[in-house]
Amino acid sequence: MKVHESAGKHYKRDRLTDDVVLYAGVHALLREPLDDEDDPRRWLVLGVDPAGRVLELVILAFDSGDELVIHAMKARQQYLDWLRSTALRERTQELSRTLCGPGHPRWHRAAGRTV
Repeated sequence: MKVHESAGKHYKRDRLTDDVVLYAGVHALLREPLDDEDDPRRWLVLGVDPAGRVLELVILAFDSGDELVIHAMKARQQYLDWLRSTALRERTQELSRTLCGPGHPRWHRAAGRTV
């Protein structure tokens, strides 16, 4: 993974460096493709930096396997809210499957199945 100079726009304000951005890219909490299917494909990545801050990154993923960070900044509230709701939904489903077991109707609902 490499960092393009365009990703540095918010570095000073958010106290970021290339090393911090690369760390967050490797330590992704959420990785979602953006709406386009152009080549290279753009991904929204929410990752944690060494200080525990959540950063929002946009990464280009090439067919060769190379990745290029083109946007990096401290995560905006909308992405923090999205991350929380996604994590909560996944954790709730995991707990329902663990506590109820496959024979329980609640397990099927949590797994998105009908009984």
